[in-house]
Amino acid sequence: MDKSMISIDENFSIPRLGLAAFTYDNHQITTNVFVHYLKYYGKVIEISELFTNYHCLNQALDILQLNRSDIFIIFKVWPQEQNPEELLLRIQRFLHLSKWEYFDILLIHAPINLTFRYEQWKALEAMKSQNLAKAIGVTNMSLNQLMTVMKNGDILPTVFQIESNPFLQQRDLSDYCDSSN
Repeated sequence: MDKSMISIDENFSIPRLGLAAFTYDNHQITTNVFVHYLKYYGKVIEISELFTNYHCLNQALDILQLNRSDIFIIFKVWPQEQNPEELLLRIQRFLHLSKWEYFDILLIHAPINLTFRYEQWKALEAMKSQNLAKAIGVTNMSLNQLMTVMKNGDILPTVFQIESNPFLQQRDLSDYCDSSN
């Protein structure tokens, strides 16, 4: 088995390491970072709607003459104060603007609007069912918030991204994820 990948099931594997990209005020710096990373280090890029850096990634792909299918894109959508239909349209519009056919992984960036948290998950499920995302998931949620999505969703999150560092361990989340695979 390839140690650089985490196998989710027989049809889908996730690279272990990638570049999470923030955008500097100078977009040329971000583009240069993408070019350098894609040329020398890897092909996994996490971008965020919040950071508005997709055009920098497209420029890097053009410079390196890479196709969308040559890289693995994790996209974090910012949920804002939108109902699921508005969120779905916004994600579809983003795909159209970026000229990509799909996301490898589509994540809800943070559970900002508690009223629409579950409903926004339904928008991600629709993206997956339309083959516009190979996998869907959540980030920056508490264990209780994750359990609400899992209990009410039709599709379980493939990815649950959590922040973990020496000052923020979040052991309850890590333990739950480890115990439930």
